[in-house]
Amino acid sequence: MNFKKPFCLVFLFFVTSIVCAQLKLPAIFSDHMVLQQQTKVPIWGWAKPGETVYVSTNWSKEKANVVTGQDGIWKTDISTTKAGGPYTLKIKSSDKTITIQDVLLGEVWVCSGQSNMGFYLGSSLNGKEEVAKANYPNIRYLDVERQVSDTPLMDSPGSKWAAVRPDKAAEYSAVAIFFAEKLQKELHVPVGIIEVAWGGTAADNWTPKEVLENDPKLDIALKRYKEWRADFKMDSIGYYAQLDAKEKGLIKKTPEMPTSLFIKARPHRAPSSLYNGLINPLTNYGIKGVLWYQGETNRKWHDEYTYLFESMIASWRKAWGKDLPFYFVQIAPFKGSIDEVSAIMEAQLQVYREVENTGIVVTMDVGNMDDIHPINKKPVGERLANWALANTYGFKNITVSGPLFKDVKVEGDTLRVNFDFAESGLKTEGEPSGFEIVEFESNGTQKTPKTIIPKIENDQLIFDIKDFDKPFILRYGWVEKMEHANLFNKEGLPASSFRVLIK
Repeated sequence: MNFKKPFCLVFLFFVTSIVCAQLKLPAIFSDHMVLQQQTKVPIWGWAKPGETVYVSTNWSKEKANVVTGQDGIWKTDISTTKAGGPYTLKIKSSDKTITIQDVLLGEVWVCSGQSNMGFYLGSSLNGKEEVAKANYPNIRYLDVERQVSDTPLMDSPGSKWAAVRPDKAAEYSAVAIFFAEKLQKELHVPVGIIEVAWGGTAADNWTPKEVLENDPKLDIALKRYKEWRADFKMDSIGYYAQLDAKEKGLIKKTPEMPTSLFIKARPHRAPSSLYNGLINPLTNYGIKGVLWYQGETNRKWHDEYTYLFESMIASWRKAWGKDLPFYFVQIAPFKGSIDEVSAIMEAQLQVYREVENTGIVVTMDVGNMDDIHPINKKPVGERLANWALANTYGFKNITVSGPLFKDVKVEGDTLRVNFDFAESGLKTEGEPSGFEIVEFESNGTQKTPKTIIPKIENDQLIFDIKDFDKPFILRYGWVEKMEHANLFNKEGLPASSFRVLIK
């Protein structure tokens, strides 16, 4: 995809803003915006050094003033009341007044990740019908303009808030819209969506550079990128020589593009480039929480993903200065590099287990083995909303997940498996499917997996293991078996894949 804003123009914007020294706000403060309700929200911008800037609203009598620093930057906080609007926000200096109209107070969520988060509503299942009914004046959408940077930026030029209307909704994130629809339906307040998704990106692209540099477990991403850059010249010569040979009929096989060329053509794949360009400009903005759908690009480095993702979450929370709820989507079943898909699913489940104030959405039932971009996005957005409603807003009687593996108990020749989120009981669509046992050779190598069919007793799975030699691995929905996984709770939510070593 093409960049919407070249970095050179972003740099010139900052130079110009300092030279002109006129009162200016970041682009994300625009008409139709949503501010987080019932809290103190930061307001910031630029003006002449030493200038006094006044901030006022018409939702309260509170006023604020702040003196600009020598760097031309000013920042203050204003209190927001309960949800409502439209209101106005006024910022004034000695020579300029900026009035922002049609401001709503409500719930603001950042929606980020890669292409499955950015996947268009118009391309989703029943997309035409969903777009036609997407007339939501109290759901506001900020599609952040794309930019990359080697250093953290403070603005997102060109980004503007808009009410969700059918004429624009086709190119909004399907997951984000379905989330917002359900949230507004239940909360009856305005909802603001800030979408910052970019297809084909890895978690290290969204992580601050100092986090990667200062951790020996994470700087491997920086070293890998450095190697790609070093390899580019020779890889390029070899690749184009092979392409030429293919065109002349000297070789039959079309050469595969080396990773170094692939990355070189995508500056947004540089470590931290998207954190700097897209996330850092938002970290002063008051939000309620984060929704995340990513992981596909990290398949090759799945063994690093748990620690990287946990570090990324911690860095975002530090940047915003609070323990943001972070609800994320487990990637869907896909037969391409299927071993790595299973490993990423496992890593994501581990993050949910290890990081407080997170939630995981399982998509075992809405994936497409032939397409890494499944089109059935409505359940995904609504399941994210269920996490928010239950954990962030305190709604009762909402089951937020399908069965998640908890533990096992061996009782002689019987193995009992327990799950979280299975209190209502377990069920399958037809005979239980997707379960395997993997035994070991004497040298430690794994034998060919064997299918095993459990019995269901309320909220437990019961396995007869008398014919298997310990140790062995019990796994569900793993590699090829993910296509046949059919375990749910009674609420109809799917179980996550899992594997466990039985000794």
